[in-house]
Amino acid sequence: MDMNGTRIRTFGGYLAAITVGVLVPVIVLTGTAYAPPQTKSVNIADSEEPNNVANVTADGTLEVEGTVTGQVDVGNLPAVQRVTSRDDPGRMAYSRNAQYGYQEPASFVVPANMRLVITHVSGFFANHLGNGEGDDFSSVRLQAGAGSGGVFHHFAMTFTGAQGTSSPPTDTYVFSEHTQIYADGEFEVFPFPGPGSSTQVTGLVSISGYLIDCSRTAPNCN
Repeated sequence: MDMNGTRIRTFGGYLAAITVGVLVPVIVLTGTAYAPPQTKSVNIADSEEPNNVANVTADGTLEVEGTVTGQVDVGNLPAVQRVTSRDDPGRMAYSRNAQYGYQEPASFVVPANMRLVITHVSGFFANHLGNGEGDDFSSVRLQAGAGSGGVFHHFAMTFTGAQGTSSPPTDTYVFSEHTQIYADGEFEVFPFPGPGSSTQVTGLVSISGYLIDCSRTAPNCN
């Protein structure tokens, strides 16, 4: 009996081991996956300001130590936070016209301590001693440059025809082009002469863009 009893208990032990071996995979497969909780906190330190420390505790709470400079608003954030357009190009928009007349270029003045970012150039020119051939001008010339100046930019013109019935006719041209040019101080725009050009030219130039306040930048837009 003792031998048989031993065998029965041993067999039962096998059965128990087999049963556990079957049940464990079922529990793993049907259970809910989860991330084990942290057992250690994490410290985030500022290398330049060692006293400023951010601590993430084991339960995921963020704790910050140190001195906070500036104004901090706590409460209804949409109501207390102020949104500015400091970086919006439209905040310091620039749009000016200048006349061109009889070899006097269209001149534009950029305000002191400012840099103008020119984004669009347009206008027209008329040669009152034209020949109707559309060869009065080769291009529109804008002379400007950030800082030292003296940089030339050329834009194409479109001949729109001879106006009037008098002889010689008035040849007219238009131009319009998007661009990006930086200008400090003063700059000029004028027609670059072609084979049929004369001294009897008038026109209007329009400049659009936005200003950058150089007094707020380092080192002063240069």
